Amino acid sequence: MSQAGTVNIRGVEFIDHRPTEVSDPNRSDIACFVGYVPIREGIKLPDSLEDWLKHRGWDRHTKDRSIEELLSVPVPIDSWNQFVDLFAWDQRSLEGSSNTCACYLGAAVRTFFAQGGRKCYVVRVGDPTPVGGEPTETVAQRLERIVPGLSQGQVSSASADRDSWHGVGHLFGLPDVSTLCLPDLSDIVGSTEVAPELPPPPAEISPQFVDCTHEEVAGNQSDVIPYNAPRCDDEGYLAWKKALRLVALFLKDHHREVQCVAAIPLPHTDCDAARNLLEYLESDTIGLSKGLLEAGTDGSGLASAFLQLVYPWAQTRLSSDLPGALEPSDGLLAGRLASGALSRGAFRSIANELLTEVDNVSPRLSRSQTMGKSEKKATDTTDPKALIERVTLLAPTPQGFRIVSDVTTSRDESYRPACVNRLVSIVVRAVRRLGENLTFESSSERLWTDLKRQISNILANLQQMGALNDSTGADAYWVECGPSTMTQNDIENGRLIARVEFNASAIVEKIEVVLRVTDGTDGGSSALGVGIKE
Repeated sequence: MSQAGTVNIRGVEFIDHRPTEVSDPNRSDIACFVGYVPIREGIKLPDSLEDWLKHRGWDRHTKDRSIEELLSVPVPIDSWNQFVDLFAWDQRSLEGSSNTCACYLGAAVRTFFAQGGRKCYVVRVGDPTPVGGEPTETVAQRLERIVPGLSQGQVSSASADRDSWHGVGHLFGLPDVSTLCLPDLSDIVGSTEVAPELPPPPAEISPQFVDCTHEEVAGNQSDVIPYNAPRCDDEGYLAWKKALRLVALFLKDHHREVQCVAAIPLPHTDCDAARNLLEYLESDTIGLSKGLLEAGTDGSGLASAFLQLVYPWAQTRLSSDLPGALEPSDGLLAGRLASGALSRGAFRSIANELLTEVDNVSPRLSRSQTMGKSEKKATDTTDPKALIERVTLLAPTPQGFRIVSDVTTSRDESYRPACVNRLVSIVVRAVRRLGENLTFESSSERLWTDLKRQISNILANLQQMGALNDSTGADAYWVECGPSTMTQNDIENGRLIARVEFNASAIVEKIEVVLRVTDGTDGGSSALGVGIKE
């Protein structure tokens, strides 16, 4: 055997050619990372990746893109080693230094696989700016590469136009993705300061006996990144909010099976967010009449079942190659969600899971900051909530650091538990596949009965796995499809509508899902549409 995967026998070469892999669209553990990461210079794309890109049609759609540079094309990644072979994730330059550090997208992918993730996609939008350097593009321009159409207030990618797919718009071509992660947001909207110089190492002394001590020994000074983690001010928070709000609306309108996981940026020490994060997120902020998490009638806030915020940042055994030795916790959360989906099911909450690899978090939140309720405003019809009820938190416990909450930013009590929204995504994903097979069927009682039976089978399987309440199944779910769910006009115009209700295992109200098959007369392709009360 001359090399791995290749065998030579008397001049005949046999190559173990890995076939193009197609993911099961019902998987709930696949993440998509969009952001900045350098490409490995001089690489030759593996045959399997070239085949995958050709199979997906990217060799015919390279306008304003470069497959050779893996720029603005989705790259399937099945292992950390595969990612390392393609991307120079540890070659982000440092201003004023010949050393380099890790980029945030690379660190997030590394943590994703370290936490048990098995597969992800990486969409590279460019190279990261040097740490501490002056960017050549504005904050808005750099965010635009990740969230195309940000300046217009609407994601500009369209499902039927592959050449318009940029940044998060690539989700149109990745139906197996369940989690969206944007690790560079905090870095883009924040500013990085030079870290205070460490004291010089002590002079070399001869060995001698000393009293035992429990003080931590400082690491090698040459290995320390001479910059702090990026910090965010009021203006930066608003840019971050604008980008995430647009992403949440994009998912709500086009990708209801996908949940965005995002780390809250670290605040400047003199920022109100550093003193009380919840009060800052929900109070009036500069340039806005509503807080960042407010769900006003103008939709200006971040409250959405499709957005899960995580905080604080984590210091792990792997994060020493990042500024401040801290990494945003979105990659960690995405990995835990993936491993949980594989081992127990995505509908299980990951709250209270122990994080043995986390050494510290920053900042350390007090109990009053974590559990204290925000002041209820006159315009708010919901009960005041604590930070632990609005943000997925990492916190110290007597046994170690844990994920102490698993929540979305939704104002709807039914969708606040993130596991409930993941359960809805499982149902939507499975039923959407049914709709794809029924698009060209004629609407009839036979079709209605068949669809009702197939949806009931999906829910029955979920109920047996413990995702739904009531062990008898009598009250766990209800499915109806027929004249009671459709008007005569719907039937005549090829619209097939099924109504589904189910009780999630979490203590929430009954959830109603409306499933609709259209005939494409609205200008789009024929597909199953899903309406969910958020």
